Amino acid sequence: MSQGPAPTSRPTYRTASTGLTRDVNRAAIFGLIGASGPIARTHIAQRIGLSPATVTAVTRELIDQGLVRVAEHSQPRRGRPALLLELVGDAASAFGAKVAVDHVVGVRIDLEAEVIERFEEQFDAAAPDAVVKLGELLRRWLSSSPSSTPLLGVGLGVSGVVDVATGTLDSPLLGWRNVPVAHLLQEDLGLPVYVDNDVNTLAVSERLYGRGRDAEHFFTVTIGRGVGLGIVAGGDI
Repeated sequence: MSQGPAPTSRPTYRTASTGLTRDVNRAAIFGLIGASGPIARTHIAQRIGLSPATVTAVTRELIDQGLVRVAEHSQPRRGRPALLLELVGDAASAFGAKVAVDHVVGVRIDLEAEVIERFEEQFDAAAPDAVVKLGELLRRWLSSSPSSTPLLGVGLGVSGVVDVATGTLDSPLLGWRNVPVAHLLQEDLGLPVYVDNDVNTLAVSERLYGRGRDAEHFFTVTIGRGVGLGIVAGGDI
């Protein structure tokens, strides 16, 4: 079977022996199934520029782990029916929170981004121990909603500039300067913690599950105490 070139607007991943490359391939495939499933393996390979053999190996592993399943068989005009893959929504969950100046909002979601629980509580971002208090609040929420499925991690949306590589935040609105939020909360919660600008997280949500799902290029604008802009070009932030 011939494989077409990867779209120029999409990142291209290649198979290698390194664990990092394997994780990147796995994340790319998992994300595409979540965003576009049910989807066939051949279409996954074409969309993200991976070899069919790599896609088959990774998806087989995801199926064995119970994270992905065969949704149905497509009925092509010629040849064998293709397997269409989709996520198993209740196989795991994740927690997301938005930190504002005076409150925090949180949600637990399943793999299909369906909200399982919602939380909201007052919060003083200007307090000297604000990050410690944030950790206590999140830990209380997480412990109050036990689940039989694995919790993959916590995503945090905050205003300001975030160094995604280190999780360090500089937020004039919150009064936080060069705070290693991701590192501090990860140690406190014992879970992976991912921090990004809140408008970027909203744009990603719209790209995966909202009005931007079928759009390659769009803006997300927020208006509150400040004005925020998230730009999606070629399907990526």
